[in-house]
Amino acid sequence: MATLASPESIHALRDAWEDLPSTQLSPTLEPDWFESAVHAFHDQADLRVVVMRDSGRVVAVAPLVIEREHGTRLVIPGAATLYEPGGWVYTSVDTLGALVTEVMAMGYPVVLHRVMEPADFVAATPGLVTAGALKRIRPAPPSFSLAIRGDWEAYLATLPARTFK
Repeated sequence: MATLASPESIHALRDAWEDLPSTQLSPTLEPDWFESAVHAFHDQADLRVVVMRDSGRVVAVAPLVIEREHGTRLVIPGAATLYEPGGWVYTSVDTLGALVTEVMAMGYPVVLHRVMEPADFVAATPGLVTAGALKRIRPAPPSFSLAIRGDWEAYLATLPARTFK
């Protein structure tokens, strides 16, 4: 287990990170997303990326930053600001459980906004749920989208007249 604390460390980890199967769930789980979020919303010195390896192969990554706005705690970079679904990347629920244990050993409260796979966190850490250490785990709805057929004018024609008052 290692904790990396520089943007360069994310960049160096890129290939192994992208090979983890859970990165396929969303672009917000890819290293580019986290690099951009850290650069845009956080102090580079607050970066903490926990990496778990098995026989030298990366099996889990928890990209986090120290946030001080609501007390000192670890959060997913950009998640609270952008309210996009995100999370950690891992090969199995067992590796996620070990990753959670390692992150909690850092001694900070951890807030995971809009985690993509909350059921995995519950399955990986059943003792934490019953002990009250995990709170308010619920599925993250997808980002808002609106299907528009045709051009913009055709779409506007479908809206009720009261929309424009």
